Amino acid sequence: MERARTIEYGLVLLLGGQSILAHYANAYDVGRYVVTVVLLIILALHVWRAILAPGYVLAVLNTVLMFGSYSVSHIAVAQAILWALLSLGVYLFPLPRFPALAPAYPVVGCATERLEDLDCRIFYPAQSTKKQTRQPYLHHGPHLAKGLSIFAKIPAFVFSNFKSAWLHANKDAPLLAPPDSNKGWPVVVFSHGLGGTLEMYALYFTPSIGFVVFALNHNDGSASVNRLVDSAKNVKYDYYHPLPPGATQDWDNIEYKIRNGQLHERVDNVEAILNSIESLQNDPSSAFYNKLDLDAIGLVGHSFGGATVFSTAKVDRRVKAVVALDIWMAPLDKEDAVHGPSQPVCHLISQQWVDWVSHMKTLEANVAAAPHPDAQLYAIKHSRHNNFSDLGLFSPKISQLARAAGSIDTTYVLEIIADVTGAYLKHHLAGTNAPSLSSLEAKYPELCNLLKRDTASGYETFASSKPARTL
Repeated sequence: MERARTIEYGLVLLLGGQSILAHYANAYDVGRYVVTVVLLIILALHVWRAILAPGYVLAVLNTVLMFGSYSVSHIAVAQAILWALLSLGVYLFPLPRFPALAPAYPVVGCATERLEDLDCRIFYPAQSTKKQTRQPYLHHGPHLAKGLSIFAKIPAFVFSNFKSAWLHANKDAPLLAPPDSNKGWPVVVFSHGLGGTLEMYALYFTPSIGFVVFALNHNDGSASVNRLVDSAKNVKYDYYHPLPPGATQDWDNIEYKIRNGQLHERVDNVEAILNSIESLQNDPSSAFYNKLDLDAIGLVGHSFGGATVFSTAKVDRRVKAVVALDIWMAPLDKEDAVHGPSQPVCHLISQQWVDWVSHMKTLEANVAAAPHPDAQLYAIKHSRHNNFSDLGLFSPKISQLARAAGSIDTTYVLEIIADVTGAYLKHHLAGTNAPSLSSLEAKYPELCNLLKRDTASGYETFASSKPARTL
């Protein structure tokens, strides 16, 4: 995507120069030909996007003015408006800047499978081949934007630039053989949050440090969109299921029962994927045959997904480690909210979650009672709940202005999340060459260990009527 971003910025600058040159075409005949040729080359190479429509109109207008006998003095205002609209669109809705891959396994593959009636994206270390096709960001096509509009109650066109993105992963690339022939790749299963989908998280980083990641799309009605496929392979799309009227005003009697019921469905989904992973490992026709380490399975989840993997670990001993990203404690079984799983759990939360005082007290008490000695609780300064997903990458400034994302850079925060998640899982699943979390604290000043009692003076990233915890 970096090359596409550079080309797009070049297009904006070139159209600005062409607009100026159109006023001096008689004096610079050679220049207008050179600019036009370069413009055609850039247009052929760039990613076509609706947000660039003012630029396309401006390119046509400038070319007509430069090569025709027209007075351009009265057109200058129109040129300025078109260029301003183009620049504003590119600024507010840039092509996403995804985090870079780790150097350990710089080629990542992506396959999409239907496992136990659940759509699943699988990311894995891959072989480098001459012919490589980048994985498009979208799995659900335009249905993701429609589902998000239902969930977030904002127009679908806001999410239209999702279709212009590709991941740092090659579609259906061949799996790389694990470095130890006697052991397969460690496995991670990822659970998305409320209103999320399998698309909306930068999960390709973890395979680049040596994992196979299964990102599932939940079918409990909590996803923005989910594919329903019948026995005849006919596909229907099921969108986010809004709560019934009045549910949000009665948590104990209505909403908790709904969300807790969905939580149990989600746990069943994760266990179904774990069963499928075992089947893939034992199926000679599978690309993953004897390539997975079933003794090294970790779970990662965001928000509702954090609650999902937390609850799954309580009931499934196949799970060896958990990373919960901004876990939503409220829908947990009452017992689980007090006493978590016996496996090691790393909680990584946002500043927004730290400032949610009642929720923070529940989480801190749970971590304090954790049976495993390597239970961790970290927070990221200047971050908000949605910083754990990819949404902020597609409109970082709007997300920050709308307080959907924190003031921290939207790409940088995903790098922190990826490094912490990878280090914790690598320590517990692979056991070697894992950076310590304390070394990451030194690398990222925004990363705070909330289990340390010698913290410095506190701060509050966002204005709040509630007291902020000292970090």
